Amino acid sequence: MAEHEHHFDPLSGWCDGCTLRDDGRQTWHGDVSRTGPNYTPADLALFRERAHS
Repeated sequence: MAEHEHHFDPLSGWCDGCTLRDDGRQTWHGDVSRTGPNYTPADLALFRERAHS
């Protein structure tokens, strides 16, 4: 598979051209093949706050 430049969605973090997310999580056919970090509810609230500003 040819390499491409990742373009991550600013809200979801998913690349628009593959199955990789900006935190390192990767999925394939609905299965997580590489896990990313485990975010706490406080982390997620901070991400939402930053996305709205």
